[in-house]
Amino acid sequence: MPPINKFTTKARDVIKRSHEIALERGEHHVNSFHFLAAIIFQDDSPVLPVLKKINVDLVKFTDELLEKIIREKWRGRED
Repeated sequence: MPPINKFTTKARDVIKRSHEIALERGEHHVNSFHFLAAIIFQDDSPVLPVLKKINVDLVKFTDELLEKIIREKWRGRED
């Protein structure tokens, strides 16, 4: 992986937030679910308008995403 300073500010913010999400859940590594959650939780997330346009229930989607992170942790593996 390239040094963190090679990424844009927004990309660095997502990496940092995904790491925080993992740590908040007692995990020591970051996976794609953590990255997706971090992207969705951005104030100006580019993903939210797309999800809204295809009529995704954002509350349900984020709840299920966080639940998936928790379930995968307790299973001892992650996709």
